[in-house]
Amino acid sequence: METGTSVDHPEPEPRHVPPAIQSIQQRLLAKYSYTPPIGIMYLAKIEAKDLFESKVKILRIMAVLDPMEEWLGRGAQAFENLRTATGEHSLDKLHNILSDLGSMGVNSESFSQLKGKVPLRRGWDEHSTT
Repeated sequence: METGTSVDHPEPEPRHVPPAIQSIQQRLLAKYSYTPPIGIMYLAKIEAKDLFESKVKILRIMAVLDPMEEWLGRGAQAFENLRTATGEHSLDKLHNILSDLGSMGVNSESFSQLKGKVPLRRGWDEHSTT
């Protein structure tokens, strides 16, 4: 008798949800004044995961295009969106940013906007020669 994963019964997803995805999911569910049904919670988890993965892709591209900044450390600050109820950009918006960065690189509007949203490193201005 064999043991292991059956084709008919795939392994369940890991129970551990990374903190960043959990945080995004909580912001997406904050609009509910009650505990939403499990289906809505599951969809919010999927959306949170998609948003997180898109942001990571963007930050990795920015780290290559602009290696002087700490995109993989402080870059998440560039995604704060105070104009939405959740504080999140839409997935469509993030995909547009990915497309813009992919086609235009450092010459893209998205590159300029993201650079403008990440605070300068401390000490950088004080030690630069202009």
